[in-house]
Amino acid sequence: MRCFNCGENSAEPLCENCRTEEVLFWLWKDLSKYDVQQAQSPYLIEYVLSLGESYDKKQLTSSILDLFEQDVTYYRCLSFYWFREYDIYTNVAEDYLSKHPLVDKKSQKLLFHLMEIYVNNYYKKAYDWANKINETEGLCCDLYIKTVTIYSKIGDYDIAEELIKKLLQACEDENNVDFLEYTKETWVNALNELLKKNTGYRTKPFRPKTEDRKNQLLPFYEERGIVYGSSKSTKNNTSNKKIKESEFVPLTESEEQKLQDYCTFWCEEAFGLKAPVIYQIAAIKVRDGQLVDEFQSLIRPWDGNKAFEQAAKKANISVEMMKEAPTVKEAMTNFFAFVEDNVLISTDAFGSQRKLISRAARYNNMKQISNSFLDILDVAAEINPKFDLENNSREYLLSHFSISEGKDALEKALNNVLIYQNLMNYGEE
Repeated sequence: MRCFNCGENSAEPLCENCRTEEVLFWLWKDLSKYDVQQAQSPYLIEYVLSLGESYDKKQLTSSILDLFEQDVTYYRCLSFYWFREYDIYTNVAEDYLSKHPLVDKKSQKLLFHLMEIYVNNYYKKAYDWANKINETEGLCCDLYIKTVTIYSKIGDYDIAEELIKKLLQACEDENNVDFLEYTKETWVNALNELLKKNTGYRTKPFRPKTEDRKNQLLPFYEERGIVYGSSKSTKNNTSNKKIKESEFVPLTESEEQKLQDYCTFWCEEAFGLKAPVIYQIAAIKVRDGQLVDEFQSLIRPWDGNKAFEQAAKKANISVEMMKEAPTVKEAMTNFFAFVEDNVLISTDAFGSQRKLISRAARYNNMKQISNSFLDILDVAAEINPKFDLENNSREYLLSHFSISEGKDALEKALNNVLIYQNLMNYGEE
């Protein structure tokens, strides 16, 4: 083996001279890639290729982490292991948090991802940490939101509601709250969604999908005098009553192409057993040409384990977390409440995006989508012949207007705004 950093012969992935936090930092970026052959280190690529099918990312990563002190490795450990729920992560996290103040930023980052695991899988552990978080002032908003989530699930509705309102008030002044991940706007939207869920749980308590989680939750509900609702969920918690494709009313095209008020949208897809399914949907609301609001939601795939696995990988979360995502009925109901009666605009709105959003609507038991649609590709072809034929694609328009493609549905919906506005300003040459 050669040192992955300097290339000198070494018995370990890194020689003694290269075992620094700086080296670990850039090496971690290489190790985190799904395709390690895209790594910057030629020595890492060489080693991986030499192993062939016996290459084990988990084993290699663990061997590298073992070369460093825990205080150096824990942060890298979380970025690789947290969403895979490996024992190495929870053990390292719990040990580190027992030795460091919770107010430290690194401790909070670590605990946030630990709560991601616990909130969805281990309710008692999540509850214990939630109480510690709630008793500690000055922490990042992200941790309090995870605390709200578990309080709501286990039936402490009043505590959850009080904390949500406190956080929403704090978010009005960015100086009053700090954030680990995402933006203030993202978390405000999340808090409003949690408030709706918490209100709904008062009449229809949270019902886990697996027997193990139900058994975890029962002691909390028994202590609070809560009983599970009588309604029975179907597989993957979706309705078996869906509208047949032949019975679904075709989408209508907008008669107006130059709009000032509209919503762009985008559906991210994963492949199910029968056809592609949405695992994420987003929309951007535009008023008088200005962006005024945004919406994004994960959607729990309904077409088997393959779709779950693929969607989780694309979303960079665990399969278990994807199984906790909103059902297609919940997500699409919220989506159409957000877009209201606006014209819906997207590239390929009458192609692949039509198929995705129509199928999701049918699984929401909708016979039609009342909104009219506008396909940016059709608009482009009408504006100038250079955007027609082989140049009539999303990829070409992104390249032509120097727009980098987004990584998720929300960023791609935003790109739809940028493409559309560029076209509106382009005109005939």
